[in-house]
Amino acid sequence: MINVSEMKLIQILITNKCNMSCTHCSQMCPHQPKPFNMKLEEIENALSTLVDYPGHIGLFGGEPTLHPQFKEILALLRKYVPVKARRELWTNGANYEKYRSEIEETFYKELVAYNEHEDQQACWHQPNQIAAKEVFSGMVTGDTANDESIMWKVIDNCWVQNRWSAAVTPQGAYFCEVAAARAMMLGEPQGIRIRKGWWKEPLQTYRFLKETLCPECSMCLPMDMRPNDKQEYDDVSPKMLQKLKRIGSPAALKDKCKAFNVALLQQYYQCREWEPETDYLKRGLWKDFPEWTPHMYRDFEEKKHEPADVKRHTNKSSKKPVV
Repeated sequence: MINVSEMKLIQILITNKCNMSCTHCSQMCPHQPKPFNMKLEEIENALSTLVDYPGHIGLFGGEPTLHPQFKEILALLRKYVPVKARRELWTNGANYEKYRSEIEETFYKELVAYNEHEDQQACWHQPNQIAAKEVFSGMVTGDTANDESIMWKVIDNCWVQNRWSAAVTPQGAYFCEVAAARAMMLGEPQGIRIRKGWWKEPLQTYRFLKETLCPECSMCLPMDMRPNDKQEYDDVSPKMLQKLKRIGSPAALKDKCKAFNVALLQQYYQCREWEPETDYLKRGLWKDFPEWTPHMYRDFEEKKHEPADVKRHTNKSSKKPVV
């Protein structure tokens, strides 16, 4: 894992509300039992602590354009991040036309990640609800301690934490945007306090968050990615499925989840060396699993930045299942 200060981007999760219900959503929107909109004062406080952060600042959700004060949030972003080239936006375009002029004023087109999840789009999602601790429970190596050791090695090499971003939510700051979404879904644990210089804190500061949240995640686990986010259900490890129902996950309570057979991964992982890639461009990946490339969720030429970029086409992706 890397320190937040080394990351190129910090996201502010301004809402977890979304007009879509994609399976295997990295922000777990269909599982969020309590919708939220960050208050303007919370957003302004977060931005004020990042004025000396050298990287980019992003607005994310949920679907950020659904925030009822999105226009005011854009004004705050322009105020505290005066360099336009340091502002980013992730959106499915829900209210893009409503805020088009403000979006174009605030962001360069190339720094808007636009994803409508339209039909037949060549898009892939990595499952995130197959708990690593349920997979590495002693059945991979035949020894519980050895399995746990491998689990932490895999977590420490997580491609998401090495490639994506830290995140700010109403509960505080987190070393990983997926961990932040999981904490919001669970209602705990609280992130570190948003204060001046928080992003300079060493990774050790987040140890409790890491030890609590990462073992319940599967973003770091080599496995088959799910095509086109049209599977219609989430793959969830058995104990995690029980937990999702206990916390009131709408998706779990509506039977939009299926218990995943973790033995498939346990068998797949046996006799592996777990040697991480050392090439920077392959960070977070494994030499043992060259077929697993979760960061390539969409072909480069298919990246979109505004509604006009959307094209209907047939999914011709050559990705093949792993497990």
